[in-house]
Amino acid sequence: MYFKTLVLAATLTLFTTGAALASDMSKTDAAAAQKMASIILHLNHRPDAAGKDALRNIANDSNASPQTRAVASALINMDHSVSDSDKGKLRDIANDDTAPQNTRAIASILVNLTHKASRSDKSQLEAIAR
Repeated sequence: MYFKTLVLAATLTLFTTGAALASDMSKTDAAAAQKMASIILHLNHRPDAAGKDALRNIANDSNASPQTRAVASALINMDHSVSDSDKGKLRDIANDDTAPQNTRAIASILVNLTHKASRSDKSQLEAIAR
């Protein structure tokens, strides 16, 4: 009986820890998406110094999903548009059902963005930035 109780306690601990980590990641991803959307809304060819600092923080945040960190990295490297190698990664993220929805939307926008966001992209980014 003791062994069954111990196994049950360990299983519950792993489950609740995993749920807490997922919750932390989703909160981190949501905040990161808001910040990235705001940066893109004010983008003029490339992120400014403050924007790059914020993006570096996102890219280095172990609580953010790998997809969110990759989008932040692509945005850091942006110069008028994202690089061809980053476009491939962004396309993959945009089509990845396991990626956070707002991260997918931002990835999709960045694939086609040149210099600044289009009017329709701005509407979507404004909704994410709220």
